[in-house]
Amino acid sequence: MTVALPAVRELGLHSLFLKAARAVARRLGRSQHSYTLQERQIRDAIGQHHFPLGIGVHPHERAAREALANPSDPVGAIRETLRAYYSCVQPKTPAEWLDLPDAHPDLVNNPSYAATFPWHANSPSKWIEVRSKGIPGENKLAGDEISIEHGWNACGPVSERKLEVETTRVARLYHSIREAGFIRHDGKDGDIDAVILRTPNGERWWINFGHHRAPVLAAFGYETLPVRVRKVFDIADVGNWPQVKSGLFTPEQATLITERLIAGRLPSVTKPWTDLLESGDPLRLAS
Repeated sequence: MTVALPAVRELGLHSLFLKAARAVARRLGRSQHSYTLQERQIRDAIGQHHFPLGIGVHPHERAAREALANPSDPVGAIRETLRAYYSCVQPKTPAEWLDLPDAHPDLVNNPSYAATFPWHANSPSKWIEVRSKGIPGENKLAGDEISIEHGWNACGPVSERKLEVETTRVARLYHSIREAGFIRHDGKDGDIDAVILRTPNGERWWINFGHHRAPVLAAFGYETLPVRVRKVFDIADVGNWPQVKSGLFTPEQATLITERLIAGRLPSVTKPWTDLLESGDPLRLAS
């Protein structure tokens, strides 16, 4: 199916997305000034912590692709694709989500939503606090006041109510982008927000904010996007990355994670999902 791509436009975001963006930005204390705006290739992006964009493996990108392929029931296609993903990918801990052997106890003894990365300022305990407060607000904007105990968007398990929240978020973007394209602006959270990860083997932009927007845009065939780049994390300086300095990751572990992301390799916990996609029946529920 061929979809005509509207241009990226410099207007106000759809009000629902703008409200959500501003709410999350306030909770995370993000400054709108400390970035550079760069045009970036979608194929170089990493979203939802691990997933390369542009190849249909990111769950939100796959859900939007299935919606395009099922125009009579796009919302149903999104829902069942996400249901399959959340059934397939269910890490119990941050260490499992990071595919990290011999991990620090804080990455082994906390729930998956405590996951942090070597370049993050937040520790696992801080992420528990931030996500426990922030995710209910996102859920409310999608129509349901539920806590993080119902799951988070990155991976399963999720409740039926959280599945419906994520379906709504992707479906709203699908319909908005289909009708009007990606509408950006220069205000707070008017663009996708990222950091650059750089090694001698290459670099990728890793999404901080825009985990739903970027993959849906990829599904519609966008090849480039304006991206607010907050910082460049070069592996040559890995010893100074926040969670390496804190002792949560060794330099070797941080390098392992970063090199895997640069290479586009997914953690082993995602294999049931990629196996399902390779089966040729992405809407079939995972057993």
